[in-house]
Amino acid sequence: MKQMTARKFKDAINCNPAWALTLTEPVEITGYCNMDGSEISHLSPLLTFRGRNAKSDAASFSCCEHLKVAEGTFNGFVSFFESGVEKIGNLEITAPNKNGAAACFCRCNALIIAEGTFPGSVCFPESGIKRIGGLNITAPNKNGIKADFSGCDLRVPADFLGPEYLMDMSTRQKALSRIASAKALRAAPNLEI
Repeated sequence: MKQMTARKFKDAINCNPAWALTLTEPVEITGYCNMDGSEISHLSPLLTFRGRNAKSDAASFSCCEHLKVAEGTFNGFVSFFESGVEKIGNLEITAPNKNGAAACFCRCNALIIAEGTFPGSVCFPESGIKRIGGLNITAPNKNGIKADFSGCDLRVPADFLGPEYLMDMSTRQKALSRIASAKALRAAPNLEI
């Protein structure tokens, strides 16, 4: 597998924000990759971010407003805080950071569906999340939290109503009322509402 340093990756992106679209073979990025505020527009499933910093974070794409799809392989926590991410694509995180966190999609206003498989907690506060797709979080963070949906106006499935999922009380109450109504309808199918 071809390797390049985080510095060289930054240089490639500075020259061409869509550089990842040109990849035809896997490329491994060595060293922690801080791309905060860059013009990067694309990642790729062919990219593997192997490096980690002292907190075991692999990369940060915070405030990268041109980046639309979260994808690639990360050997630690990755942040897309306040980025333009609209979709969680072919994203693989091999291990969480030292606090048990895998990814951050905080304030990603264009992100509508929470989905993917994560080995640690995922933050979605104040993002555009409206619904939960195939979201699988295999382990909580050190505080016992798997995901944070605070400030999201979303429709929550019953499986995500446990204390390991943070959300606004009003969102939790709406979901509980919806579930109670559905159970009542199943119990008395001829009941008119």
